Amino acid sequence: MQHVKSKMTVTQTSSVGLMAIAALTVILASCDGSSSDFPPTARPTASVTVSSPWQSAQLVRTMTKADEPIRQIAMSPDGQTIASGSVEGNADLWDFKTGKQLRDFSVRSRVESIAFSPDGQTLATGGDDGKARLWQVSTGQFMRSFPRYPFPVQTIAFSPDGTTLATSSWKKTVELWDVATGKLRRTFTGHSDTVNAIVFDHNGKTLASGGYDGTIRLWKTATGESIHTFVASKRPIYTLAFSPDGQTLVSGSDDTIRVWDLTTAQLKTTLLGHTDVITAVAIAPDGRTIVSGSRDKTIKLWDAGTGALIKTLSVDPTLAVVFSPDGRAIASTGNDGKIKVWQASK
Repeated sequence: MQHVKSKMTVTQTSSVGLMAIAALTVILASCDGSSSDFPPTARPTASVTVSSPWQSAQLVRTMTKADEPIRQIAMSPDGQTIASGSVEGNADLWDFKTGKQLRDFSVRSRVESIAFSPDGQTLATGGDDGKARLWQVSTGQFMRSFPRYPFPVQTIAFSPDGTTLATSSWKKTVELWDVATGKLRRTFTGHSDTVNAIVFDHNGKTLASGGYDGTIRLWKTATGESIHTFVASKRPIYTLAFSPDGQTLVSGSDDTIRVWDLTTAQLKTTLLGHTDVITAVAIAPDGRTIVSGSRDKTIKLWDAGTGALIKTLSVDPTLAVVFSPDGRAIASTGNDGKIKVWQASK
C-alpha cells in the first residue's frame, strides 16, 4: 500500500532555552543527583514531511467483557497474548490475533497496573488493596504476593532480566523486590508525592520514576543512588517510556509530551497537539515511532526522529497504550472499558 505523506509543525526547544537548561543541569554522567530547571517553552520550527505505515492505521479488533470495564493492559513478549486488568478485580488473557478470551485471574481487587515478565511466563498485577501479586501465565495459578502497601499499587515493572519487580504507590517511594523470594531489595526515596510511573531502561541498570510532584527521577538500580532529577512539569507525571537504546526518555504529564536526551540530561523536543492530560506513552521496538494517549479522546502517533505527527486516532479517553513486539500494531484501552487493536499498513 502506498503511504500518504503528511506535514506538521514540530516544536523543539530554542537554542536560548537549551543554553539555560545546560547552565543549570549537571550532565547525567556526573551522577550527582542534581536537578534541571523547569523546561522552557518550545517554539515552532520548519514543517517536516514523513512517510510511515501508521498513516493508514486501521482498527482491526475490539475485545470487551460484559459489564466489566478494562483499566490496564500489557503485551506478552512474544506478541501472542494481551493481558488486561479490570475495575471489577479480574485480570484476563486474550489471544491477540483473534481477540478470544483465554484465561482469567481472580485478583479480587481493582487492577491498577499489570505487566508480563520478560520470558512471558509470569504476570504481575498491582491492586487497589495495596498488594502486588504474581501469577503463572500457563495455568492462571497464584504464585505469591509481596508485603502489602497501605495504599493502591499505582504501577509495576519487571527488570529486563526478570529477577526484580519494581512497584510504587501513594507512599511516594519506589520499591524493588526479589521475584524469586518476595524479599525487599531496595527502596528509592526522593519524590514528594505519589509515584505514578516507573520504567527500567534496556539493560536494567537505570530506573526512571515520575510523580505527582512533577519530577522525573533517574536511579541506579544496583545501589539506589539518585542519578538525576528533571523538574519536568507543573502537573503530575503520568507516564514514561525509555527508547530501546536507553538514550532517550519520553514523558507525559499535562497536554505536552517531552522527549529527554539522557546523554546530555537536556530536554530534546516537545510534542504538541493533545488538548488534555497525557495518560500513556510508548515507543516502538525499533525506536522510530512514539504513541501517546490522552484524556482528549485521541491517540497520536509521532515520528520519533523528527517529532512530526503521523496519525490521530479517535477513541474514548485513554488509560493505556502498548506496541506489539513487532511494532506493527498497537493496543489501547480507555474509559469505554474496551481493548482496541490498531494495525499499521503493510
